[in-house]
Amino acid sequence: MKPSGLSKLKTCFALLNRFKTSPAVGFCLLSWFDFFDFSLCLRVSSLTFLFFTNSFAQTVTGTASLAAPLENLEGSARDLALGSAFVGIADDTSALFFNPAGLSGLKSPDVALHHNSYLAGTFQETLTAGFPAGSLGGLAFALDYVGWGSLDLRDAYGASEGSFNDSDVGFTAGWGMKWVPGFSVGLAVRGLQQKVVNDLYSSLAGDAGFLWLPQKNLRLGVSYLNFGTPVAGSALAGELNGGGSLLFDLNPHSTLLAALAGSWTPGGVGSAQAGLEGVLERKWALRLGYQLPFYDNQVQGLTGFTAGAGIKISSLSLDYAYLPFGSLGASNRISLAYQFDLPKEVVKVSVPVQVPVTVVQPAPETPSKDVEVHFKISTDPLAQGQELEKEGKLKEAIGIYVEAIKADPTNDLLWQALANDYYHLDQKVYAIRCFEKVLKLKPDNQALRDWLEKYKGSTDSN
Repeated sequence: MKPSGLSKLKTCFALLNRFKTSPAVGFCLLSWFDFFDFSLCLRVSSLTFLFFTNSFAQTVTGTASLAAPLENLEGSARDLALGSAFVGIADDTSALFFNPAGLSGLKSPDVALHHNSYLAGTFQETLTAGFPAGSLGGLAFALDYVGWGSLDLRDAYGASEGSFNDSDVGFTAGWGMKWVPGFSVGLAVRGLQQKVVNDLYSSLAGDAGFLWLPQKNLRLGVSYLNFGTPVAGSALAGELNGGGSLLFDLNPHSTLLAALAGSWTPGGVGSAQAGLEGVLERKWALRLGYQLPFYDNQVQGLTGFTAGAGIKISSLSLDYAYLPFGSLGASNRISLAYQFDLPKEVVKVSVPVQVPVTVVQPAPETPSKDVEVHFKISTDPLAQGQELEKEGKLKEAIGIYVEAIKADPTNDLLWQALANDYYHLDQKVYAIRCFEKVLKLKPDNQALRDWLEKYKGSTDSN
């Protein structure tokens, strides 16, 4: 939710220039952007905002300075709308920014463009791409651009020395892999470059994360972000994050996701995050979040709360997040993503279908009478369901199987057919239950048992 590193500093300076804020109020603004990276101001001599020196000297001692603005690219509009409580969710390509271990659960390739309108006219564009890599887990990449617009350059006495335009870029690559069943690890590395007036600064930073799924729908994660090389003698400020999420299946068409997380900067301060996401018909989403900093940010008005919404149509999804910063204004994040479908692995069941047909004709001695032809249509529910499946009427076939199972609950072929239809309709919870029932009735079906374990693993990230 909050800008970071030098981006925080530049945003503050832009606000000072725009609103002609006094140094005292300026320090209050900077306090909103986390005390742990204030010492950066003392190191950016080219900006020469020396009137903050006394305040920093009195307030900041022994803190790590953050010398690059893109150490946390923040992720998608979905992540921000959830209050950035994403370290214990990490179920899509945005895990690259919060917990790279979550990349192990990527099921299909996707690309996304994220636009962020920051305060004081600044903006950020991020292009991401994620790919499943089979037994190697999942890979993701991100290209980030930040435009700071025109900023005033002043000397130590506040006199104007003209203006300058800054733009910063970063490239991130990440990898996640299941280490043992239910436990994943991940790594990410970023190359960062920022321009301050006429000077260029570069750095290499890395992240590490772990994700544990102790049971279905429960996820716990921890990550350490931003260890790497110093910039201009200033070390990057690392961040330790931890949290969890729980997914509730309200019905076959609706889910509720709840997440809690916390972050702590060594030698600095921490915060807590929380988020809720409701999804209806696997298409509509509403999100709420909250960030609680463990310090007084001294900003008046509505802060901390986040909100957003999303819609998914086929393989295309659009998400929006609104982040109010009280009297300072608001930030808006928009994400547009496209997911590429991969061929599904289909479990087939071969069942012989016999539809007996009986033709009854009159006796030869009465040829003058009309010929009557009678067809005996099978009442076998399995055959009826399979005929409906051929016509693409999977829901109607499910109704046939369910009624038949009520009368014959030990018929493994009916359970198998029902499971297959749920699978093709992407009703994974019900499909798993039906496949498990088949294995209870036919415990010697080792091929199905092996496939089901793999299928369960593929659904852990949903």
